[in-house]
This record gives sequence, structure tokens and C-alpha cells, in this order.
Amino acid sequence: DVLLAAPTGSGKTLAYLLQTLADADGPGGVLVVAPGRELAVQIDRVARRHFPDVSSTAVVGGANRKRQAEALRKAKPALVVGTPGRLAELAFEGSRPLKLGKLRWCVVDECDHAPRPPFGEDVEALLGALPRSCGVVFASATGAALLGDEGEAARRARAALRVDATAAGRAGVASGALAAKARHGRLRAARPRQALHALATHGPQPPAFRERRGDRGD
Repeated sequence: DVLLAAPTGSGKTLAYLLQTLADADGPGGVLVVAPGRELAVQIDRVARRHFPDVSSTAVVGGANRKRQAEALRKAKPALVVGTPGRLAELAFEGSRPLKLGKLRWCVVDECDHAPRPPFGEDVEALLGALPRSCGVVFASATGAALLGDEGEAARRARAALRVDATAAGRAGVASGALAAKARHGRLRAARPRQALHALATHGPQPPAFRERRGDRGD
């Protein structure tokens, strides 16, 4: 289990999606719980944009539940993103089209808001029903990420590995060195493999990796 804290816009969504999707095996491998419809839709869009080969479905409150259930049964997406209430309905009511037993990873985004009403009970129910082998990622834009003193979320968060890239975290001893050196960039090259090899061998060299007009490598 991991508790990931980093400012908004720093790449948290890509960070947890990259690792969890790579580790998931088959349909229904990753579940992302987002306390808000806009956030859930946004995460789904990020997944579709950056991982086009991975099937993803967003299930949120206020939308047609039957259609969402049918989409889960037919598409069998590898990634399901949703709001706590609708996820709980699909996991525990009726035909239960959301199968939690095969999950490899569950991500609780904005975990500092998740345990509060009206999300708390549903989040606790979802976490409590996860298989023992399922890992949990708690993601937060603040360093606090307070999950309360009781319940499954609080228990797992207390024992989780903490990675804090917020201002408060950078001031700390444990994560400061890593966070201070973190940089983001985009590499476009005519020969991607050779460029990545040079990057891994020699590190970033601005003149060598300057974007050139006409390069279309991935």
C-alpha cells in the first residue's frame, strides 16, 4: 500500500495509473475511487488518452445505472473509475456487475476527502471487500491526507509507504531528496530507441535532446 501526496498538476494520476495498469492482469484489474463526478471523468479521460490500448469505463452517480452495469458486463474493462456511491451500488446490489474479487489495485484519489460524509461509508465498504492480495494507493494533493483514526482506510493508510512530494514533504528528510530532483519532460526523436538509450546512459543533455521540426517518434 502507498500513500502518495503531490501538488495538483504534478502527475499523480499518470504515476499511479502507469504502475497499477502495468501490474494488473486481465479485465477488472484496477479500480479508482474518486469522490466527485468531475474528477472521475477526468481520470477516465487521462487513462484513455495516455493508455489507448487499455479499456476504461467511468461509472458515476447521476448517470443511467443500468447502462453502466451493462457496460461493465459486456466490455469487462481493465480500469474502472467511479464515485463511491455508484461503485458501491454496482458492487453490492442486484446482479453485482462490478467484481471486486479479481482486483489487483484499488486507488482512492483525493483520499483526504474520501472518509468524510457522504463518501465515507461507501469507501469503507469497498475497501473492506477487496481481496487480501489487492494493493491500495491513497492519493492526495495535500500533505495532510488525514483519513481519520478508525476504519479500514485509516488502518491501511497508517501502514502504507508514504511518498510526499508536497512542499511539506520536500522539507522532510525522507522524501526531500527525491522530490527536489523530480523533473518532467517530453522526448520527441526520429530514433526513439536510440534516444531513450542515450538518455538512460548519459542523462538529459538539452542540446542532444532538443526538439527538431519533423521528428515524429513516440
